[in-house]
Amino acid sequence: MRQLKGISVISIFIVALSATGFSIAADNKKNYIPVSWNQLIPADYDSEALENELISRYDTGQLEDGSPEADALIGELLELQSKAPMTKEYDGLSIKIPGFVVPLDFEAERITEFLLVPYYGACIHTPPPPPNQIIYVMLEEGIKMEDVYDPIYVNGLMLVERQDSEMGTAGYTVYADSIEPYY
Repeated sequence: MRQLKGISVISIFIVALSATGFSIAADNKKNYIPVSWNQLIPADYDSEALENELISRYDTGQLEDGSPEADALIGELLELQSKAPMTKEYDGLSIKIPGFVVPLDFEAERITEFLLVPYYGACIHTPPPPPNQIIYVMLEEGIKMEDVYDPIYVNGLMLVERQDSEMGTAGYTVYADSIEPYY
């Protein structure tokens, strides 16, 4: 680095920027990649076509609730859904995604583990969304939520990592750095 009488060129540049009101201090805030729920489904995966192909093997006009054929169709649809593929595009990246909380674990009044889902009521009703539409979120310190009905943003490291819970199977795990209100 070039020196000017004991002062580096960078030092002069920093002093000049500071005098104009600019700061070049390191930004401690991570740059999270905004992700939508549709981006978590691989582009070449067409669940509707696969479901229609499966359903076409049955005479749906003749199916009766609770019949062995209807139960078999539901079982095959659930099996197909459970095998929905994940996208690897965001694996190992810091992301920001909106969603709704389905609490799994509490410590005192703080939620430390939850499922993040794309719409309110997912995982409460059956069947839950496919694994590529459920994110398992872990918070080291947990959060206190006044109302779990309100949508939030989750910011953190995403991994393609399957997690099973009584509420549903998540295809992704996010190790959350922060939670923000969704506006």
